[in-house]
Amino acid sequence: APEQEVSYQVYDAIGLKLIEIYVGDSNKPIQVQNFEDPSNYSGTFKIAAGNEQKVQIKITDLANHTVSTGDASFELKDSVKDVITVTSNPIIYWYYTRPLFWGTIGGAAVLAGIVIFLVGRKRRKKEDSAEG
Repeated sequence: APEQEVSYQVYDAIGLKLIEIYVGDSNKPIQVQNFEDPSNYSGTFKIAAGNEQKVQIKITDLANHTVSTGDASFELKDSVKDVITVTSNPIIYWYYTRPLFWGTIGGAAVLAGIVIFLVGRKRRKKEDSAEG
């Protein structure tokens, strides 16, 4: 079963006390408590294969303030997905990659329209030449 390694970076001016990462329906978080640089931390974790797994990161600083990516008021500097699908199946990958999926559907519709137009035009020319 494939796994996907996810990297993240956390910064806190006061200092980091605890990072908890929840993946899927697990109530047991991945915890990071020891920091070489208490203000800045870069880490990774792995997500096993699965569809639409929820990922939540909770961060507590040395002043015991906690913020979570699951909070409605949480704003991110970069775009981050909180629901992740990990798969090696190309059909599932194609479906969950929305621009690719809808682009393929749109391209097939345009191609079908062109073929129908050309076949209809050819039939009309045949009918017109048979009448004339």
